[in-house]
Amino acid sequence: MTMNPTLVAKHFEGASDVSGIDYFTLEPRPFAVGTVGLDSSDQDVFCFDSVSGIVAYRNGLVLTDALNEVCYQAISDISVLPIFPNLQTDYALRLMLALSQSRRLKTGYRPDYSPLQKSLSLMRPRLVAAAEREIEDYCNTRSFLNSVYARAGLLFMKDGRLNAQSFPGPQAYDQIYRLMVARSVKSVGIAKSGQVLEVVRPYAKTIRKQVGDRPFAIRIEKEHLEIAHPGPRSNPGLQKTLRHGSASAALGGVGAIRYALSISGEELCLVEFNLYDLQHFRSLIRRGCSLEQWAQEMFGPEKRAIHSWDIFGFVTDNDCENLILPTLSEIVYAADTETEIRLYPRALANAHNRVKLRHADLEMTRRQLIVDLAREGITPNMIPVTAEDPHKTDPEIVNQDTDY
Repeated sequence: MTMNPTLVAKHFEGASDVSGIDYFTLEPRPFAVGTVGLDSSDQDVFCFDSVSGIVAYRNGLVLTDALNEVCYQAISDISVLPIFPNLQTDYALRLMLALSQSRRLKTGYRPDYSPLQKSLSLMRPRLVAAAEREIEDYCNTRSFLNSVYARAGLLFMKDGRLNAQSFPGPQAYDQIYRLMVARSVKSVGIAKSGQVLEVVRPYAKTIRKQVGDRPFAIRIEKEHLEIAHPGPRSNPGLQKTLRHGSASAALGGVGAIRYALSISGEELCLVEFNLYDLQHFRSLIRRGCSLEQWAQEMFGPEKRAIHSWDIFGFVTDNDCENLILPTLSEIVYAADTETEIRLYPRALANAHNRVKLRHADLEMTRRQLIVDLAREGITPNMIPVTAEDPHKTDPEIVNQDTDY
């Protein structure tokens, strides 16, 4: 197959027709109280092989006032986590149980011992670290909502999706965003990448040419979700991404209403709204009714799962005028003041800069680990710094670099 330049050039032109796309321009809107930004990061410290190593992670929360100035921040220390699923069975089991117990104590997860019946997960260390920092995000959110800083009218912004994980679990995640509404704190998740964004990106390029430098938002419809996440048979991630509620399989969290937001240029971010901020679903909090119970009342007892498109029909004009449009405008303002340059809301940008793990941040941790291992008889030359790629041991590759 040869490259067709005319065909490739279409990628840079955008969509030819945006008449069927629901989009609108935005103006910056100052917020009355302030914003909160929650972010976390993880990084490899040592990679011994593809599934074993030592990772580090850190979390941070930043609060800005009505003038978009940072007035409070809580940045955690660096946490270090060893991951060795391919150790001898008894040692690997000890590590797994210790990790599981730590998760349960942090999240209040049900006190059972199911990991004893599960096989060890052979996954990249950073994936395990990502799950750990998600738990820390949950704990930080819970602590914030029960502090004096949780003032009514705040906009809470989480870096990433509002989806749940195995820990703290869908039920805990569902409850904490109900608590967010009870505290009168609006909440959104802001993701900088994802399949849904790639679906609407061609339309965003065309819209940007039409609206100039004004910020705009595109509403994510059912057809966009179906393109990004085809049916459950071809993509098991459908339930995780689009199923909501407190059931064990509802890992989609509470971000059921989504908008692709472009503040400047061709940059896009996905904004997910807390479905309990919608007028229709706020009543479920007062009633103490679960989303699953609501679905059975609304659609019948055979309704077992709630997906994002089940929520679309309950978004009212009042929600658009009093929640969605003002919140998107506040996000634009938070990224477009004298403190920012129209890239990202200041609270999130500041949190990201503080929690990012740079080489200098980890150097002392690495040195201390080398000293500790040396005391156990492991000399520094025995410690691989990075995992070895398969192609490095390929005979043809090796022979090319050999002098005869």
